[in-house]
Amino acid sequence: MTLAEQEREEKKLQQEREEKRLQQERKMLIGNRITALRMQLGKSEALLSRELGKDKGYLQNITSGRAFPSMEMFFEICNYFEITPQEFFSVQPVSLIRQEFQKLTERMTDEELEDWLKLLKHYVK
Repeated sequence: MTLAEQEREEKKLQQEREEKRLQQERKMLIGNRITALRMQLGKSEALLSRELGKDKGYLQNITSGRAFPSMEMFFEICNYFEITPQEFFSVQPVSLIRQEFQKLTERMTDEELEDWLKLLKHYVK
């Protein structure tokens, strides 16, 4: 093997190692986010797995970085937590209480919102 071939082979191996590292990092990002959302609800991994229609170890494989959820399951997870995929990956995720507040205020009239705003301004100084 020539020196140039050895260099190409070494570069290819470095790229493969870097891709594996990035893939593991992505798995952990998804797993950590699911864990944070799950903990906000006070649910165990096993319970959440079952509520998603999977066996009790399903989420453990994802949160430990051993597996990615399928695209379909990713959307089911987002639906379960009532967030969009964009919110799932946002740097500053919206808390569940803020999400609930936003959903409630979306159904209010402008007059009702104005009354609540006055009340909030009174208590938040």
